[in-house]
Amino acid sequence: MQNRKRLINSTWLGYLLWLAIVTCNANATTAQAQGSKSSFNRRFEAFVERLRQDPSVPPGFAIVVVEGGNTVFERAYGTRDLRTNDPFTLDAPVYTASTTKSFIGLLAAQLDAAGILPLNSTLRDVWPTISLPPPLKPEKVTARALLSHVSGIESPVLGWRYSDTGEYRSEEVPAVLGQHAVAANRAFDYGNVGPVIYTAMAEAKLKQSWRDALQQYVVRPLKLKHMSARLEDFSPAQVGQCHARWGGRWTIAPQKPTVLLDAGGGVLASARDAGTFLKAFTSDGKSTGGAISASVLRETYKKAALGLPVDPLIP
Repeated sequence: MQNRKRLINSTWLGYLLWLAIVTCNANATTAQAQGSKSSFNRRFEAFVERLRQDPSVPPGFAIVVVEGGNTVFERAYGTRDLRTNDPFTLDAPVYTASTTKSFIGLLAAQLDAAGILPLNSTLRDVWPTISLPPPLKPEKVTARALLSHVSGIESPVLGWRYSDTGEYRSEEVPAVLGQHAVAANRAFDYGNVGPVIYTAMAEAKLKQSWRDALQQYVVRPLKLKHMSARLEDFSPAQVGQCHARWGGRWTIAPQKPTVLLDAGGGVLASARDAGTFLKAFTSDGKSTGGAISASVLRETYKKAALGLPVDPLIP
């Protein structure tokens, strides 16, 4: 177990939230492919219907299945809001939690390719006067390491600011790290602090918010129509309501306000847009029509954290 290798990439981590991926035989004839697709759809839909009989299934959800550059299956089920019983749709933006890291990973690859913020940039490169408590060294912490959760940095104070209080300001990150950064207690330390520090670095280079940068470098090139890191970009009648299961039943849970939507967990996206995003990777960029190159997409899943000690809490 201790020798098990793990591949951590900031683009794919946790992506099966409401998205299914299917790979089929690329050598099949058109007729065979059509028959296979039809057969798959019937079997898959029957499988989903069986799942829906379980009382723990959420009130509403959507599934998109892609193969290469094609959508094989897409359907929404149930309601987007228990209070109104409005139907859930493929275009309903939903809070994607840590799937946000997928979109930040692609943003990072885009900024790397444009020479704006290379992935080998260090904290010292971006903030020349930054200092960190020993044994941390700002000239050793790269953007790639932050996105791959192997930077060696942890900061509970920074985490408290961006996730609990909304008092986070990206320009304050160097000072907060200078006072409150600590060495992580394991080589691979999954969390939101890496993406948050990375986007503070990006904002320092871009002179714009990471939310605007995400729109410019990811959303618009991929022509995503229902994706944003700002809750107010959607009307309440559009958004898939958050629900929580308490006491054996589903109840309404409050939406996260924009001030608490961070780069580690802060994007709303529809299932249809998620499928479009995923097809960029499964088609090696062909589905983007050149808007995002294959080399940029591949950069997001380069091996970055191999051979590290395994967390004893993970089986």
